[in-house]
Amino acid sequence: SKDVASMLNLFLDTAGRIVKTRGGTVEKTIGDALMAVWRGGERGSELTRQSANYALAAAREIHLAVKRLIEDGAWMHQALIPWRFRTSLSSG
Repeated sequence: SKDVASMLNLFLDTAGRIVKTRGGTVEKTIGDALMAVWRGGERGSELTRQSANYALAAAREIHLAVKRLIEDGAWMHQALIPWRFRTSLSSG
């Protein structure tokens, strides 16, 4: 429905801004998924550790942002159909 598309666009825009603010790059969106990358250096390098910390900070910030969106009424159907999402981090 139009409500789902609006919330999804709001979510993807919000998450994308957070990723960029934290030094990441949005590689692609696939339906309701957003794939982002943070470039690191050699395994175990300071740059790699820093990139991992930025990615983790972005994931936490996205969770808080979605919570605020829901609290502010962006997803008007929360009582009937809760807006749920999860993040996943991978390295290597």
